[in-house]
Amino acid sequence: MGEQVKILLLFACFTFATALAYAGSATDSPLEYIVAPRGKIVYYIMATPGTDATGNPNMAIKEGLDENRSFRILLTSRPSDDPKENLTGFSHLTLSPDGKILYFQTDAWATSNAIHAINLSTGKVFYVTSGALACIVLSGQYQSDLVVEQHRYFVQGGSHDDLWLFDPSGKQIGLVAQGTDASRVCPELKPAVRSR
Repeated sequence: MGEQVKILLLFACFTFATALAYAGSATDSPLEYIVAPRGKIVYYIMATPGTDATGNPNMAIKEGLDENRSFRILLTSRPSDDPKENLTGFSHLTLSPDGKILYFQTDAWATSNAIHAINLSTGKVFYVTSGALACIVLSGQYQSDLVVEQHRYFVQGGSHDDLWLFDPSGKQIGLVAQGTDASRVCPELKPAVRSR
């Protein structure tokens, strides 16, 4: 096993152990996390005590700093009747290749989640598109663009799920693949989300 792989595995174990220790010493409980490039910051989806106005469990997206000695709240649950503005049921944290944008999914429509993002420099939260984030293009002409699984409807009736390419602002670029097999489109696809 290469030295870099050993260091990465050791860091991942340390980060998870720290998350568990944090969960045991506070009222928040980590549900998912992702480590930022260079490993100095860890982003978490945390379950927090209580429920929101619609009865869903409270959640927060937090940034773990200084080896998780301090945390900064980036976003807390905000229910809304508008699926594009509903910020509940956080899942699937994914970082942009440059580490400047944190993407996540929320509960939205009956057949689809919504993808939102946080600009980590400004703290601005914005809606990107409907669907499930399959991966982010890591290099080439479409670097930083999103491969998204979307549920769509045929004009004559019926529906289909395919992979579409969107830029980071949510502008559709085009169809990437029919069907939902992201491994053909994202060969370097690795599980980015760490669940407990």
